[in-house]
Amino acid sequence: MRKILIIIVFLLGVVNTGFGAGETGAFFLNINPDAKGGSLAGAVAAEVDDLSSLYWNPAGLSETVKNNVLLSFNKWISEINCFYAGYSIPVNWFKQGTAGVSLSYVDLGELESRNTEGVIENIFNSYSAGYTVGYGFKLKMNIELGINFKMYYQKLFYENTIAVGADIGSKVILQKDKNLILGLVLKNIGTAGVFVEDNEIMPVSVNSGIMYRIKINDIRYVKILGGIDYILYQTPFINIGIEYVYKNMVYIRAGYSYDTGVNYLNWINGLTAGLGLKIKQFYFDAAWISLGELGSSLQTTVKYSF
Repeated sequence: MRKILIIIVFLLGVVNTGFGAGETGAFFLNINPDAKGGSLAGAVAAEVDDLSSLYWNPAGLSETVKNNVLLSFNKWISEINCFYAGYSIPVNWFKQGTAGVSLSYVDLGELESRNTEGVIENIFNSYSAGYTVGYGFKLKMNIELGINFKMYYQKLFYENTIAVGADIGSKVILQKDKNLILGLVLKNIGTAGVFVEDNEIMPVSVNSGIMYRIKINDIRYVKILGGIDYILYQTPFINIGIEYVYKNMVYIRAGYSYDTGVNYLNWINGLTAGLGLKIKQFYFDAAWISLGELGSSLQTTVKYSF
């Protein structure tokens, strides 16, 4: 029964999260793909500088000067599992930059259809899949730009839909050594065809962020991050995060995401935490994310740079 209720919540998020002029679809596009960003409560629009930029801010791709592979698994709520994989490579197109591709997949598991007598009539496999191609480059030494093009396929019960969209992102470095950075992203610009006889649009959002780095000594520093996310027809989220770094090898992270339209009864709702470890060319990240009454999410990510 709990799984059925959670699936219903997820479906409502997918097919009817909007108010007024339209509805937002493909809500799974708002499930973060990597443990680092998740453990910082998503406040990484200004900070992100690796392959996960394909999701958070494509401008950050410009800082990935090597080939990168990323694999991530997100144990979301109930039996909903999320998978994410990506690859990036430096290229010399419009300007010297980095191109990347990614695949995201959300498995909702098997859902049963029963008649009024409780007899199972059908079993459905429901899932969502997204594909993204992106490019990030440095317009100037202190200005980074990026763009993504994405497509997703969604199957829920008997229905399915295909949609296309895009992200446009930017980062501005305000201090040398990247101690102060601003980020701004317009995400999920697109349409989503017809689903369950209702017109949908992607969950269009504007994400802003700031990152300030405080150097403690030659081997330790702290990053303080903040951001505001506004999803179309929803109330804004205020996100904050903090990361302690030791020798660029050990990372301790925490964050908090606050929905301005909700009066939380439990302070732990929106709390995030995580750890990271770098061993040679490998990065290992883990995150715990509170989802309030729905439980929590556990996420792991492995990155390889070569």
